Amino acid sequence: TQVDACITRLRVSVRHLAAVDSEALQQQGALGVIILGQQVHAIFGKQSDALRQLLDEHFAARK
Repeated sequence: TQVDACITRLRVSVRHLAAVDSEALQQQGALGVIILGQQVHAIFGKQSDALRQLLDEHFAARK
């Protein structure tokens, strides 16, 4: 899993798109969810980079 962020979007590369729950992401504050190939773009605004850091820590702990 690869996680990246820009000013407004959290971008996550996923292996199984079926596991992506766009509605749940929106319930957690995403203003929108865009799927491009195997990459999910969740629009969280200025929170995106902080969320990226949390996900990086989460995935690092799982290794």
